Amino acid sequence: MMSKQNGGLKLIHPEKSGFQPVYDMINRGILKILTYESLKGFIFTLHVSEADSEYLTFSGTKFTKPVTSFILKFTIITPNNNTELDEYNQRYKLSESNNSYIEEAKLQQQIWKSSIVGNRPEVCPSVANFSLFDNNNSNKLIAFLQRQNATKDTQDVFTYLSTQINKSNENGIGVIVMPNVENSTTFKDFLSKPNFYGISLNSEHTNMAYAYVIAQIARLFINIGVIHFDLHSENILIYLEPGNTIKSVLIDFGKALDIQTDITKKQKTRLYIKELNSRRDIKKRLYNKLFDLNINTPDKKDAFILEILDYIASTYPPDRHQMDWWNNVRTNKVVTVMAFDILKQIFTNNDGGRMGLSKQTITKYESEGYFFNFNKELKDFYVLFPEPAPSTEPTPSTEPAPVEPAPSTESAPVESAPVESAPSTEPAPSTEPAPSTEPAPLVEPAPSTEPDTIMGGRKSKKQRKSKKQRKSKKQRKSKKQRKSKKNIH
Repeated sequence: MMSKQNGGLKLIHPEKSGFQPVYDMINRGILKILTYESLKGFIFTLHVSEADSEYLTFSGTKFTKPVTSFILKFTIITPNNNTELDEYNQRYKLSESNNSYIEEAKLQQQIWKSSIVGNRPEVCPSVANFSLFDNNNSNKLIAFLQRQNATKDTQDVFTYLSTQINKSNENGIGVIVMPNVENSTTFKDFLSKPNFYGISLNSEHTNMAYAYVIAQIARLFINIGVIHFDLHSENILIYLEPGNTIKSVLIDFGKALDIQTDITKKQKTRLYIKELNSRRDIKKRLYNKLFDLNINTPDKKDAFILEILDYIASTYPPDRHQMDWWNNVRTNKVVTVMAFDILKQIFTNNDGGRMGLSKQTITKYESEGYFFNFNKELKDFYVLFPEPAPSTEPTPSTEPAPVEPAPSTESAPVESAPVESAPSTEPAPSTEPAPSTEPAPLVEPAPSTEPDTIMGGRKSKKQRKSKKQRKSKKQRKSKKQRKSKKNIH
């Protein structure tokens, strides 16, 4: 049975800090380029087995299901945001600064948290890991990725990233890691497919996909207060749920504006503030209008969706074509009416899809290290490249192996002298035996005035005999003297 991996990932081993859990999965999984269309990065997929996953997602009401598919966004970090990079396959590319990339990741996590309140479906995936690498550690990371068994398209991206990193010692890499969705593909890929995970696609499926995408974009603006400025068809994922229901999530918030809190570092001019307040007013009016009971006919539903999507499309510069797909479908009333019904259902019926997480539970998991926690200093987002664990195999030595003594039929002494120099035929000038690879000859002890001892102080037979003879001779002499003295008397 199919199930959606819908964010809120729980780290299995919270003791693994920095990039370590992601590194371990890349080392055991398959990393492939998904799209290079992003203005400020490259999107990859990572697939691992359940046994190799480092994250869990919901299964029912608990975190017990290993996540086996991830999305990784790589971007070039430069001292200044929006620095022009070399084109990639004729695609215009810009960099991020460390601050702007952190704000992107924070915004994505904020959108995810806001979207699941009330047991509603998520608008985007949650952030599982966010890591920044300085120049030295970025080069180590790219070298590691280039050693993976990747496709040519993927290797070409790594080569490009390496080139951009080495344009300056101040350049680096930033990585956002999020869960992928089971049975998903990009909107662009979906629209070109005749089949989608076992079902033959027809106009009904295509209309359902468009409607859900439109409902999510509308919800992102009128409910959460964010305008996504890079809504091309590869920043939208389409997925299949049980019952052949087609749904979507949005990704890549590198070009997005949070009109509620405006966490960007943009200078607040009077014109900018006026425009921001205008957007807030439009957002509030459209949100309240959604619950107007008078919007109860297809024409009114169609008009409501057109008002929202046309406004969002109007915020794009004239030379930006990311939302051209909207022009292809905006006159399809079947799609717009369906989009309104989906949007209304999300708020009134909570979509009934999954068990929600309370804000208290999310905060608790963040503090315990199970969810990624953005409440830290900029420097704390910089991580070291995880060096491979030391091998348990003995390291081959370049030193010559010691020479083993040749087998001998002679009895060896109890201890043999260490080999320190080449054997010599000349006698050694000391009482120590000369170093040799042959067993050393037994040396007779030199004569000594001290009695020799063997076996812990026991005297030899010769010593005992000599003493006995001396004693016997003395006794005989003493006896003879006494006898002679006696005869005199």
